[in-house]
Amino acid sequence: MEEHDERLKALLELALQKSTDVELKVDTLGHSLGAHLCFDGEVVAYAPWALKKIEQKYSQLKQKLYAVVYGCKYFHHYLYGRRVTVRTYHQPLETIVSKPVHKAPPQVQTNAAASAL
Repeated sequence: MEEHDERLKALLELALQKSTDVELKVDTLGHSLGAHLCFDGEVVAYAPWALKKIEQKYSQLKQKLYAVVYGCKYFHHYLYGRRVTVRTYHQPLETIVSKPVHKAPPQVQTNAAASAL
């Protein structure tokens, strides 16, 4: 038990350091999506979400984008004011997001505007 407490304490201290590399990894799987927060390569927290019936009908691209927005909102206390690397493991989304918003497809522009609210 003490070993677990020490590990948890070390991870929390790592989370409070501004110089720590922060990574948000997200993925979707049919009926659910999830995000996990990593500091210096160590997973610190998980954020699962069961998709509603209507959300399960979203395109794969929209589900991945939804997972990114969900992860950012869920972990905003840890992410705010830091440079964050987001990993989606979805090449089309990574390509679209790396472009300026005005060059993205209209549906992605709409989703980006909605998620900014």
